[in-house]
Amino acid sequence: MQEKSFSYVIKKEIISKKLSKEEQLNFLSGIFDTSKVVNNVSYIIMNEKENLEYIENLINKFELKFEKNRSNSLAINLDTFKNDKLIKQQAYFSAIFFNSGSISNKSSSSYHLELKFYDLQKANEVINIMSNYDINFKILKRKNIYVLYIKKIENICDFLRAIEAFDSYLKFEETKIERDFNNNVNRLTNFDFYNQEKIASINNDFLNNYDFIKRTNNLDMFSDVELKFYELKFNNLDLSLNDLAKALEKSKIYRTKSSLSRYLEKLDNFVKKIVIKNSK
Repeated sequence: MQEKSFSYVIKKEIISKKLSKEEQLNFLSGIFDTSKVVNNVSYIIMNEKENLEYIENLINKFELKFEKNRSNSLAINLDTFKNDKLIKQQAYFSAIFFNSGSISNKSSSSYHLELKFYDLQKANEVINIMSNYDINFKILKRKNIYVLYIKKIENICDFLRAIEAFDSYLKFEETKIERDFNNNVNRLTNFDFYNQEKIASINNDFLNNYDFIKRTNNLDMFSDVELKFYELKFNNLDLSLNDLAKALEKSKIYRTKSSLSRYLEKLDNFVKKIVIKNSK
C-alpha cells in the first residue's frame, strides 16, 4: 500500500482533535476563507472522503444551507453563516491548512509548506498575523490563486506548533534531527538516538498535557511559578531542565532540576486523573 503523504498525516491529526463550539465556527471560517466564493456561495472541493465528511458534519451542526452536487464537493450559502466573534487563532489556521495547505514529505531534499487563497485580502491578513509570531510567509500568484509559502525549517516547525499539530511537529523535528546527523557525522558522533527518542516522547506528553489543561480551563490548579515554567518549556522544547532552570533565574525564580521534574510529574498525574474520572 502506498505511503500516505505528510500533508495527509497532518490533516488527519487536525480533525482528530475535539473542538469547542467557538473553535468549530472559527474552523469553518478558515475553510470558507480559503475556498472559492461566487455570489456568496462557497465551493469546497476535497478528494479525501473522510475530510469532506468532517466539513459536512460541521456544516450540519450549525444548520447551514448547502448542496452536494458531486461526491467530492460542497456548495455552502454563506448568507446562513454568521461568526461575528471570530478570533483568528489555532482552529482558524488549522482549517486553512486543512483546506488549502500542503507540505513536502519529510524525506524530501528540501522543505516547503504552502497555503492557497482565492482572495488576496485574506491572504495578506494571514501574512500579517503570522508575522507577529515571526513566521514569515512569502506570496506569489499562480493564475487566479495566491500562494503563501515558507521554506525555512524553523518557520515550518513554528507553524505546525501554531496549529497544534504536535505529533506531526515532533515527527518533522525527528526527521530534521536525523538529516542533520547524516549530514554532520563527525559533529554528531556521540549523538544518542535513544535519548532523543526519549526526549521526543517526554515533550509529546508535555505538549498534550499542557494543551489539555488550557482547553479544559484547569490552569488555576497550578501555581504561577508552575505555569511560568510550563509556558517557558512550551516555547523552548529543545532546552534541558538544567537550561530551563537557568532561564527561570532571569525572572528571579530559583528552582532545581528536580523541582522542575516534579512540576512535569504533577501535570501528568493531574491530566491522567481527569481522563480516568471522565472515562467512568
